[in-house]
Amino acid sequence: MQEDDPNKTTAGDSKLIAECMYDAFYPPDSQARNNPPQKIRPSNDLPIPQQRHGLARLLSLGTRL
Repeated sequence: MQEDDPNKTTAGDSKLIAECMYDAFYPPDSQARNNPPQKIRPSNDLPIPQQRHGLARLLSLGTRL
C-alpha cells in the first residue's frame, strides 16, 4: 500500500491480495473442478513406428516387468 494514501494500492499489491483471497476462500476442490488437469495421451502423440518399437520392447521384457 502507498504510504501517503492508505486507500491506494499498486497493481502488484492488488494481485497479491487477490491471490491471497482466492487461496483462502476458494476451496481446492472447486479450484480443481474449474481448472482440471490436462489429460495425457502419449500413445496418440507418438508416430506409428515409435509406438510399435515401444510395444515390441515391452513384449520382449516378458515376465521381467
